[in-house]
Amino acid sequence: MERYRYHPEELAIMERSSIPFAVYQFLDRRVVTLVLSDGFCRLFGLENKAETYELMDSDMYRDTHPDDVARIADAAFRFATQGGEYNVIYRSKVGADYIIVHAYGEHVIKEDGTRLAVVWYNNEGPYAENAENPAHTLSASLNSALHRETYYNTIHYDNLTGLPSMTYFFELADSGRRKMREAGEHPAYLFIDLSGMKFFNQKY
Repeated sequence: MERYRYHPEELAIMERSSIPFAVYQFLDRRVVTLVLSDGFCRLFGLENKAETYELMDSDMYRDTHPDDVARIADAAFRFATQGGEYNVIYRSKVGADYIIVHAYGEHVIKEDGTRLAVVWYNNEGPYAENAENPAHTLSASLNSALHRETYYNTIHYDNLTGLPSMTYFFELADSGRRKMREAGEHPAYLFIDLSGMKFFNQKY
């Protein structure tokens, strides 16, 4: 599959939009950025459009809160490979502080059959580390949801690598085993103990 290309006039209209949105294509097992609106750049405090395109293709989660990266990357991969909708709340650093971003995406099929992902972004306000006393009720709810997500992520994913923890791995493996058995297949576990891997991960 080749990279989808908008007509230059259509691309220019989309890029000038004040609505924060982006258009992506899942190509060769990675996400390629096709369109970034002016509203997207303003929302995330990114001034140079060319550099922003490069950033999105090379380090999309650079400004995302470390506790949120594995969770939203997993949601994005499921959205790209399995379809459905993309609906996540996360923290992104703009300047010196984090804001709460609500991202919602759907797939669209172009005239040539190419499937693209259109994702809209909304600034839900500043992120408050202490979720008990924020000024706004909506902010309180969002902060509380993020704290719960962070707690869940800490339990289920390794903070350093973003990989499933051993406990969560066995939950996933058990679910996969049941599905394989139902399909008449014979599952097997393969365990590899890599000596010194913790030191390697911490160093690199």
